[in-house]
Amino acid sequence: MISRLAAILLLAACAGTTHAQWTTTVYTLRPGWNSLWLHGDASHLTPDQAFSSVPQVTEAWRWNNGAVGRQFSFDPATPGGGLPDWSYWAKGTLGNTLASMTGQAGYIVRNTASSNITVSITARAMAPANLWTRSGANFQGLPSRASSGTYPTFASYFASFPAAISAGSDIFKYVGGNLSQSNPMAIFSTTSERVDRNQAYWFEAEVTNDFYGPFSISFKNGADLNFGLQRNTSTLLLRNRTSAQITVTATPVNSDSAPAGQTAVAGPASLTRRAFASSTATWSE
Repeated sequence: MISRLAAILLLAACAGTTHAQWTTTVYTLRPGWNSLWLHGDASHLTPDQAFSSVPQVTEAWRWNNGAVGRQFSFDPATPGGGLPDWSYWAKGTLGNTLASMTGQAGYIVRNTASSNITVSITARAMAPANLWTRSGANFQGLPSRASSGTYPTFASYFASFPAAISAGSDIFKYVGGNLSQSNPMAIFSTTSERVDRNQAYWFEAEVTNDFYGPFSISFKNGADLNFGLQRNTSTLLLRNRTSAQITVTATPVNSDSAPAGQTAVAGPASLTRRAFASSTATWSE
């Protein structure tokens, strides 16, 4: 079963990276300060380009996780220029240190409008990554999936890693408004609070590991399955992090159109799936 699942996921991962596949995420920003988790690599964009369609966004800060071990207790780190923790961009000013929108990173952005706005960011697909550290604060996104429009609760998401949300852990989320004691806001009920995959959350946990979801994927030859002239084989490992059997379904999807200035996507990759039948000890294609 594991071999077959790996083969299925291999198909999806190949289709997700061949010819630099692109995916677009729509973020909703409340008035004031919000967080967003950039799933993919949008380093082809400067902040000015990323937020060109929403002039109401005037500031963006990226948390450089692990740069400095910063402890907090109901008082998450406040952005400040000159700190290695943060790279920042302010619209129309000089001396910005945030030059591009890198992926698998947490950002806080300021919406100066009086109502919600949305911004779409197109990025190259990236596999989820774990950035947790015990030495201080973590600003982390979680690759959750909405079922019928509803995300899982924190309690169900971390059912196989309860230490992340134990009594000794702190979790905060941005809710809009000015930066204050109420923004970011502490999350107290993990049984009712839901994990929004497009947000980044502050975590401080007494115990951490490489957990980022009920199952994880890893690559033995780099960070993806991007085949080309220099590589003809790659290995993907799929790990069930729970104590029960789970079913993982992966479906290839077409790429979004490449952003302006980027190489156009030629089309879906032609791939063959190879599955192992344990009953006959043979492979089928």
